[in-house]
Formats: sequence, C-alpha cells, structure tokens
Amino acid sequence: MPVALQPDTLTSSILPFFNRKLRDNFFTSSVAFELFTSLIEKIDGGSYIQDQIMYNASPQADVWAGGVATASADFIGSTTSAVYNPVYYLGAIGIPDTFAILNQGGGMIIDLIAGQYEQMLMSLVDKIGTDFYSAGAPRNGVPILQGLQAICTSGADPAGGAYGGITRVGSSGSFSAPTGPAPWWNANVLTINGGSQTVWTGTVNPGSATASSYGAYFAFLIASTVGMYRPLAILADIISYQGYGNLLVQTVRQTPLEGVLRNGARGLSFADIPFLLDVKCPSGTVFSVNDLLKWCIWRNGAFVETPWRQPSNALVNIKYVVLVNALKHERPNTMTSMSGILS
Repeated sequence: MPVALQPDTLTSSILPFFNRKLRDNFFTSSVAFELFTSLIEKIDGGSYIQDQIMYNASPQADVWAGGVATASADFIGSTTSAVYNPVYYLGAIGIPDTFAILNQGGGMIIDLIAGQYEQMLMSLVDKIGTDFYSAGAPRNGVPILQGLQAICTSGADPAGGAYGGITRVGSSGSFSAPTGPAPWWNANVLTINGGSQTVWTGTVNPGSATASSYGAYFAFLIASTVGMYRPLAILADIISYQGYGNLLVQTVRQTPLEGVLRNGARGLSFADIPFLLDVKCPSGTVFSVNDLLKWCIWRNGAFVETPWRQPSNALVNIKYVVLVNALKHERPNTMTSMSGILS
C-alpha cells in the first residue's frame, strides 16, 4: 500500500534546491531588485546599524604658513550618528497532511511544494518591492523598510519617523546657505512644475509644465550630482517612463542622432544614466539612485529557512523563510526625487 510522502523526508534533498531557487528568482524578479543587488552590503550581526556622520566645516583644515609656523590639531567629534534598524520579512509555506495524502508520490509532493514556494516568492516580491519606495510608515503596527520616499524627504520627517534617527524638521537651504540643525541630511525633493527650487547644490528650475522635458531632467541631474557622486540609475513609474520615451521619440524624429533612443525597454538613458521602469515606483515620480545607497542584509539572514514544524493542534506542516534587511544612505543630499509628472 503506498504511503504519502511527508515534507520532513524531503527537507535534506529537495528544499535546499527550492531555497536557492527562491533567492535567485527573488533578486532577479524586478528592475529595482536587480539594481539593488549590486548595492548589497552584508552585515555580520548586531541589533542595529550605526554610522558616524559629519558634515560640519572642520577648523582642522585650512592653509598653513609652513616652516616653523605652529601646526595646530584637535579632536573633532562627529556631528551625530545615523541608526538603522533591521526589518524582518517573513514568508510561510503550509502543507496540510490531508494534501500530502491526496498527492501521493514523489513527483506530486514536489509539485505541491514548488507551488507553495512560488506563491510565497510572488508575495515577498510584491511586499518588499512596494516597500522599497515607501516612506516607512509601519504596516499593521510592524516596521517596514524606510524606502526611497523616506530617504528623499526635505524639511520634514517621513511617515516612518526621522530617517536614520536624524530629524529634518526645521532644516533647509543649500550648502552655501544652510538653515537649521541638519540641512545636510535633506534630500533633493523636486516638483516638475514647481519652478525655481532650492536643493543642496544651489537652485534649480525644472520649469512650470507637468510634461517631461530636457530642462526638467537636466535640473534633476544637477540636483543629483554632488561632488564626485552621480546617479547610478534613474527609476521611473509607467507615466514618467512613457513621458520620457515620448520625449526621445520626438527628438529622434527631429534629429536622428545615433544612440539617442536604443531598442528595448531597458535601452532608455539620460546623460548615459540608465532610465529604468519599475511599476512599483509611485505614480508620476522618478528617483535617482547612486552607489551610496546600500541594501543591508544580515549575514545568514538572506532567506534563512526554519525546519518543518507541526502545531500540536493542527495537521499541517509549516516552514518559514526570513529575510533580515535594511536600506541605508549616508548622504541623502545626493539623492533626488521629482514628482508631479503627468506625461
């Protein structure tokens, strides 16, 4: 008489394959995930990440007369420190004993587990992909990633609380005319039709129209270029992506310059910066991303899986998969968002 295969008998041989497949499929499941994979920073451990931040002008740096002139030195403490807490994402697989009985045979139970993994993967991709762009407001009372909207805030704190634990309330101005306790912690937040706007590097003017234009994107690029830091990519929603594509099509029709519009959805670029479509990006908004943005994943916390377990009062086999991660950026003044794009 055939006996139903229990998931416990498959843990050592089959599930490691699915766990590897889960990780591979997750990190290649969206444009943002593929981009952020190059920005992963592995965290060895600890209950939080703390980075020392200093943006004030140091009296330690100036000209020196040379010769026997006095050379002074002193210890200058950090202005402050940024603290980033880990965020936990959980995926669950449940296989009732009754399903295991009905799906007897090795092939059938493997298909059943594969289906559960795929469903879990799609759910994780949806939740984390959306949270990458979030302002960090807790969901059902539980912290989520402080995403690009949390990083790209100016003069106020995002919904999830002060980014990195450093408040931006009351801070404004550029590097040449800063105001408040932490103007250097502000990101560059532009509205495409907002006219003249102050960013960290000075004042830019995207214009007064809601349609995509070269002037608006040059203003966006100027705001995103701070010293040696330049965008690695531009992330856009459908409206912004189509608007920029239409702008390039018009340019190509007028002036057929080679390489202005390459073939394929991932071929768009601005000033040699990839212009990427992500459907989870907020409507009518684009974000610049540079390599100072880090997707921190705790070592041994990248989809770590628990053994199969069964509650004492239910005939169901359960496995959990956990991701321990955080998004951090040490210089938000190099990040830019531009919203209000309608075409």
